[in-house]
Amino acid sequence: MTVIYDMATTESFSKEVREHIKANLHRLQQTRLDTLNNATLEDVFKDRNPYLLRATRKVAFELLRYCLDNYLLSVDEILFSNFSREVSAFMARRSQQLLEPATILELFAQDNLPLRIELLKAYDRAINRLTYQFSLEFCDEEANIDWEQLTRFIFSFEKKVHSREADDISA
Repeated sequence: MTVIYDMATTESFSKEVREHIKANLHRLQQTRLDTLNNATLEDVFKDRNPYLLRATRKVAFELLRYCLDNYLLSVDEILFSNFSREVSAFMARRSQQLLEPATILELFAQDNLPLRIELLKAYDRAINRLTYQFSLEFCDEEANIDWEQLTRFIFSFEKKVHSREADDISA
């Protein structure tokens, strides 16, 4: 049975749980910031279909934004899943009623305007940096995307994965 919590319910959780969540949000946010600050073209293009990208995205900025958003979504799914499990384990050790992930996100969003602003600035910097790098590596002198070169770049990740798998098998 899924229980729906409202803001009044979140107020009833112990101060200890709320403080634990807030204390650990810094670590989560720092990981998100590090992800944005360290994102590479390889990170954002890994697992992308170059043919679909070519059919749907024609401008470098749009292409990078789409790929970065998808990359961040996959990273956030892992981070928030791990964070929710850790909070649930903390609450279980204290025999507290467990929080739904949506409630944890509500607590996360409260009083975090400075963190959200910092993340937005890091996102803007990542888009600008990646678009610049992309233009240098995958655009010709007339600013057209070199789709053949980009396709080879994306498919090179598959070769790396298959090469590592072959190394693992032979070891």
